[in-house]
Amino acid sequence: MKLFNFCIGLVLGLAILVGAAPTPEDGVSDIEFVPLNVTVPMNTTASAGYDPSYEYHDYSTVQVWIGVTQQTVGWVIEKELYETVWSQLDRYCPDNSKDRWGGNKWGSCRDPKGLGFPTQCLINPPFGNGQCETTIHDIWGEWENDQIRRLLIGSIAGTLEALTKDQAIIGPSNCFSLGNRKACNVGDKVRVNLPPTGNNQRNYMHVRIFNYHSQYSNFRCCETRENVDRAIDGLGNEMVDVFPQWWNREFVRDTRCIIDGWKSC
Repeated sequence: MKLFNFCIGLVLGLAILVGAAPTPEDGVSDIEFVPLNVTVPMNTTASAGYDPSYEYHDYSTVQVWIGVTQQTVGWVIEKELYETVWSQLDRYCPDNSKDRWGGNKWGSCRDPKGLGFPTQCLINPPFGNGQCETTIHDIWGEWENDQIRRLLIGSIAGTLEALTKDQAIIGPSNCFSLGNRKACNVGDKVRVNLPPTGNNQRNYMHVRIFNYHSQYSNFRCCETRENVDRAIDGLGNEMVDVFPQWWNREFVRDTRCIIDGWKSC
């Protein structure tokens, strides 16, 4: 009799549990897990909270992502900006791809400190310009060899240079007049992702730009991004030569101003 009562209780307990299981109305069974589609078109968001700018996607040879929050580089613009950024990154992220640190001969750059340059900013609006500092920080990168490292640095320096080139100081522009000289704003981040090599190892470099005195004028990333396209295109042949998976394919460049996830321009 006790055994019969136990069995009846067990059956009733299971029935209660099944009845309490979530149904589609509970919102659980309706969840759809959609894998990342790297062909998601611009100006759409693939999934909430996902930031595609941190990794490489195989729809193009190179992806360059630009932050849209303005940071001033003051008077250090065009060729001077390129040379300044190049020399700083080359010095603080030297080629170490031959070192077998940790048993890995991949080169890397792990957030070095002290990068930046003095420039002129609008300290006391509307006319009080003075010396200020633009910093390059939050620098992370990995590369298989020195040629790839140089391509990464060149892409970052070229992107920042392009955002200050061919810019008028009147009208829609990233640049403005400061102390009778041309000064410019750029984006707060540049992320360059190249194809993986070796055992699917990443090749990338990501940096941030900051200047405390960046409130003046504008940064029009979407309107001036075509300048970046031309700068990156100048590296296209070398990029195709470096990565075997692109040897029989045409160079494809993708540059974007980051808005939110895949939403970009």
